[in-house]
Amino acid sequence: MKVLDMLIKTFMQLAINKAREGKIPFAACIVKNNRVIACEYSKVFPNNDPTAHGEVQAIRAACKKLKAPDLPGCILYTTCQPCAMCLVACYWARIDSVVYGATLVDSNRAGWRELDISGKLAKRIVGNKVKLTGRIMQKECAAILKEFRL
Repeated sequence: MKVLDMLIKTFMQLAINKAREGKIPFAACIVKNNRVIACEYSKVFPNNDPTAHGEVQAIRAACKKLKAPDLPGCILYTTCQPCAMCLVACYWARIDSVVYGATLVDSNRAGWRELDISGKLAKRIVGNKVKLTGRIMQKECAAILKEFRL
């Protein structure tokens, strides 16, 4: 296995671990120069805040830690394909790349309500500004969608 592949799996596993910590299948880690800046899980239910998705929580924590309003040079690793809101948040935060595990289809099949946007539409939303790489550790990420059902 290549070093890059090992790093990607390591960061995805961190996101999975964070999801398990929060007892919710949605979590994200932000990495810059192979250093973890922030890892957060969704706080939608404990905060009664529909915008507190794992990706948004991680972006907020990373910006606060770096004392910066945007995150160029960062990669966001997330257990599930970002919804439209989170994808646009990545765009506004100037995140370079998003790596995700489970797809929105996986999420819907597991009983979670997701607005399924196609890969083509996602590319149109963010253009070439945010690189999307999906289905990394998809099986593991899809399993936690079922593990923590509502």
